[in-house]
Amino acid sequence: MKKLLTVFFMLMISLNVYSADLKFFPDGTFNEISTKWFSDDLTLLDPVSLMDAECNTVRFSCMESMTRSYVVKLSWTDGNGTLEVFTESFPNQGERKIAFHKKETVQKNKIEDFVKALEENDFYEKPATEVSSGRDGCEWLIETNINGAYKVVCRWTPKSGFMYELGNMLIDMSGERDRFEMHQTKNAWWNNTDESRTELFSKYDIVLRLGLSLVDGKTRAVLYCMNISPDEIRIPDYYLNLSMENRLKDDWFSLMDENGGFLKYKGLIFKPSEKTLEDNIRCLKAYEMLKFDIELSKILDNYDIEPSKKYILFYSGPLGDSTPIPITSPTAR
Repeated sequence: MKKLLTVFFMLMISLNVYSADLKFFPDGTFNEISTKWFSDDLTLLDPVSLMDAECNTVRFSCMESMTRSYVVKLSWTDGNGTLEVFTESFPNQGERKIAFHKKETVQKNKIEDFVKALEENDFYEKPATEVSSGRDGCEWLIETNINGAYKVVCRWTPKSGFMYELGNMLIDMSGERDRFEMHQTKNAWWNNTDESRTELFSKYDIVLRLGLSLVDGKTRAVLYCMNISPDEIRIPDYYLNLSMENRLKDDWFSLMDENGGFLKYKGLIFKPSEKTLEDNIRCLKAYEMLKFDIELSKILDNYDIEPSKKYILFYSGPLGDSTPIPITSPTAR
């Protein structure tokens, strides 16, 4: 399964010290695993360090955890500029390589609009990272080197806000939105390459919000799932229930300590068959919201937590990534 492959990949790279010849980011910007991941993708797609850019340059990198990555790079001096697009081949097509590349001229007014958007969104004041992650999605990186000043900001699968706006401006400027959206959703179901299979839903159609509720003296984690698309979407019913046999169904939650470290999931992994996923489908109308919950202790039982410690909890499962919530572990179990 794709989740297990991703976990295996992350474990493998964590066992190796990063030693790339080309340095893409200032020391300490990202942790060792992220630096390795991002640098490997950039080494393939656009092996140029923007810290040493010879002209004004902006690079938007979408680092996919499950499918393939792509880069949109904009460079200019005083007048019109140059825009380049690089996309990676699908993992199941053999060795990693550039599957698509184009280079074209961008008008000065479009560049000026983007530079203005950087300033209006306070891009240069944003921290390089924030506490937000997941298992199935992508990291969005925007690097800028304008008038000799380098800046990089990274966010996990943004669905709104400054990073979403800036990234989409560059996607629109590239004229390759259909190509990018296609590669984000292709292979989204069971790594299947049969294009005749009907795709059920896209995570970009769903917004997830996690909250807590007290019911009969017990704290429950409540997940709100809303279809934000104008169309009806279809979701396997298996994904719309957080528990199985009175236990947490899968490693669909992530728990992070105060230092930003993820706690290891120690529970069971249920493996539904393709038939289970395909035969029981729930239809979710446009802008309809579902709510489902599970007792918080059922989640915490699957992690080695310390009493009275503060943690960050969020859903990171097949539906996407939810908003995070702070929790304090019980004083006694």
